[in-house]
Amino acid sequence: MNQELAGADNIKSRQTRQSVISAITSTREKLKLYKSVPENGLVLFCGVILMEDNKTEKKVTYDLEPYKPLHANTYKC
Repeated sequence: MNQELAGADNIKSRQTRQSVISAITSTREKLKLYKSVPENGLVLFCGVILMEDNKTEKKVTYDLEPYKPLHANTYKC
């Protein structure tokens, strides 16, 4: 996450750069709530959703502990 945060400074679009930095920061804060990785793994989703008025945006961060073990590491930005 630290490498991604450092790399986000190179994003040219101001709005995109700020969104990526905000999402990575939220994800890092959510990870601090865990002392260790749960037995079946951990899934984190963080992003911005458009509200029903089609004008307002809301940042959301979800953390899920799957009921079956995960066997892959994936990061998407």
